[in-house]
Amino acid sequence: MNNETNKFFTLDDLKDKYVGKPGSAERENYKYELRMDVLGRVIKTVRLERKLKKPNNLF
Repeated sequence: MNNETNKFFTLDDLKDKYVGKPGSAERENYKYELRMDVLGRVIKTVRLERKLKKPNNLF
């Protein structure tokens, strides 16, 4: 067995490192994009459950 110690990081530590510190433009953009993705998935799920179609003339 290897004698190396495992390093553990919190999710907040990883987000700070890879996305940006809280309040930074990068972090705010990440949060906005994440909210839009979740909202889109919720809308898609509801439309599928209610058997609704997207009108062809929207976009």
